Amino acid sequence: KPEEFLCLASSAAKDFTSALGKKDVPKVGVVGEIYVKYNDFAHKNVVKWLVSQGVEPVLPAITNFFISFFANTEARIKDNIHDRKTPKFVLDFAERYIFEIIRKMEDAISQFPDIMPIESPHKEAKKASRIINTNSQFGEGWGIAGEFARFAEEGINNVVSLQPFGCIANQIVSKGIEKRTKELYPDLNMLFLDFDNGMSDVNIYNRLHFIIG
Repeated sequence: KPEEFLCLASSAAKDFTSALGKKDVPKVGVVGEIYVKYNDFAHKNVVKWLVSQGVEPVLPAITNFFISFFANTEARIKDNIHDRKTPKFVLDFAERYIFEIIRKMEDAISQFPDIMPIESPHKEAKKASRIINTNSQFGEGWGIAGEFARFAEEGINNVVSLQPFGCIANQIVSKGIEKRTKELYPDLNMLFLDFDNGMSDVNIYNRLHFIIG
């Protein structure tokens, strides 16, 4: 039941909060392709390695990937790429309903000090539009630019981009927007890691040392 789940989430937030120490730890944002970003096997345990080094890895909520649909739809209609097939009031209602659920969850865990609320996809798209056209929607598309921007605005100035080798939606977009992102956020340090069969663990962790050092 939803009520039971929210109760358990609130209890978990209390336990995590009480377990936190007072020591501030450096944070590193993690962006990239959805599978590589969230799967330990795919990214060779990079996230766990950051934790072992006394660093807090900050991963955006996976929900962002799915709710970007609402911003994607409006961007394509605005630029005359697609006609409107679903009435706007229907999409607006669906978006409001989804965010009611999201906000209930966030309220349940609000006492946890490091919670990063889920932003409106339109707000994130607006940030991303300063870097890349929001009709770049293949794969994670403009979402990577939006995550770079949000991390910089949250004061997380070290960000690792994890991507499969040769993946246009990530490897090409991430590196392609590096210059523009640095122009807007000069304090942002970005590390791009490609993952394929030939990528050695030593190469990965040696490069990570530069961003946490």
